[in-house]
Amino acid sequence: MRILTSYEAAEMLRISMPTLYRYVQQGLIPCFRIGRRTLFRYEELEAVVTNRLKEDKHV
Repeated sequence: MRILTSYEAAEMLRISMPTLYRYVQQGLIPCFRIGRRTLFRYEELEAVVTNRLKEDKHV
């Protein structure tokens, strides 16, 4: 299991940090917190991207 920082997650998704935090607040991207740090599981981000691509193909 690979853990990503906010910066790494935003870079992986090719979105800005404010957009990443907005998606987290909206519940679109799963995360967890340790203290004040917001962290992301690589596998969960991959699943979000994969599901989004599947949705785009159906539209």
